Amino acid sequence: IPCGLINGKHPERLFSFLEYGLRPSAEKVATALSAEPGSLPHGTYFMAMPQDEYVGDTRRWILALPSRSEVHIDDFSARELARKRALLPVGVLKVEGTFPRCECVKLFHRGSEIGRSIMNFSSQELNKIKGKPTERYEALLGFISSPEACHGSNVILTVDARALKHVGEPENVAQSELKTFSPSSSSSSSSATSALCNGRRTTVA
Repeated sequence: IPCGLINGKHPERLFSFLEYGLRPSAEKVATALSAEPGSLPHGTYFMAMPQDEYVGDTRRWILALPSRSEVHIDDFSARELARKRALLPVGVLKVEGTFPRCECVKLFHRGSEIGRSIMNFSSQELNKIKGKPTERYEALLGFISSPEACHGSNVILTVDARALKHVGEPENVAQSELKTFSPSSSSSSSSATSALCNGRRTTVA
């Protein structure tokens, strides 16, 4: 939803937003930025972001949960999350804070938050197996566990997934896919997905 922020002492400035257009095209924005200042709205204009994908109620709920702990991941894991795949403990670099199983945590990559997720392991368990291959989990934890730190359905990114799809890859690989990208191909339909958390299977939209 496009929004405008104006000084209440000058309500007439609302007309400048109407003249500018509620949903201006990219070309119009570029033209306005390079033209005279008077062609822009008189205030702060927040453009509506394109809806590239459907966000289900579960992911909205995850985003609304309080989260005080942080899980830092490597480049490969960031690329996997951008492709809606699971986060494996082998890709976890650091765990900050204390949390139980099925707790919401912030996901960090290269020092910046990129999303939120519901973790299948507690912070103590995750610290034991972070950076370790799957076959060592049982020996390190003392019980058979899920191979995933969090299921892909239990992750919501707070950044554009396209910014993470090629992070850490050679530049020519990233450029080749950017040339073939089209907005219509980024749309995805929602489907029910079965996720496992702490031995309980749930259906996630």
